[in-house]
Amino acid sequence: MKIEQRTYELKNSKSGFTVVEALLIILVLAVVSFGGYYVWHSQHKTNTSPTSSSTVNTKTSVGSQKYCSNQEKACFYFPSNWTTKNVGPGSSVDDSGGDGVSLTSPSGMVLTYQIPSPGIGGDCSGQPDVFINKVIQNTNVKYLYVVEVGNNSSSVNKVGLMEAANNGQPPQIGDTGTCSFTMLWPSNQVLNTNVSFTGNNSQNNSINASDLSTAVQILQSLYYTTNPYSTHPQ
Repeated sequence: MKIEQRTYELKNSKSGFTVVEALLIILVLAVVSFGGYYVWHSQHKTNTSPTSSSTVNTKTSVGSQKYCSNQEKACFYFPSNWTTKNVGPGSSVDDSGGDGVSLTSPSGMVLTYQIPSPGIGGDCSGQPDVFINKVIQNTNVKYLYVVEVGNNSSSVNKVGLMEAANNGQPPQIGDTGTCSFTMLWPSNQVLNTNVSFTGNNSQNNSINASDLSTAVQILQSLYYTTNPYSTHPQ
């Protein structure tokens, strides 16, 4: 009897040890699994969160200097090495409360913003038709387009902003069929008033690639502070 009782106690002891060991293993696995999930979740959250480097920053891409039109409530950025000059409105007859500024690049290209816009000009008979070479939608105002024009498909001597056509379509690339092509858009603040933001170089010939690229970025940076169709750049 004593031998059988001892054997029974030993079996119970071994059985108890096995249960404790199993519980310890389960606990360790649970801790390891939770730790692995926590690390994965943290990395996944970091990888899917937007970062500042992925956001287009209109200000830093073209320059930190900013001009804002008091009348039109429109602003744009430009590089610090482009000089500025207050030129006032394009037409004081239409609206004496307008404003304007000209920006000049180091190589002499002049980009001018004015409200009201200046007069369209006189007869251009005998001059070549204006050819639209490139059309780029403004990144902040959905109905405005940056348009590059020249006398043919291989030259650009003027660049500016203009609105979409009456059907909402962008300006069409190609020969405009006229020599008096103008780039304007209706004011967001003043009825029956246009705004102009155009540029060419001082010799009125082809714009060099560097100035053209910078001018396009300046025009692209224009946004309205009070226009529901405008998005403020980051």
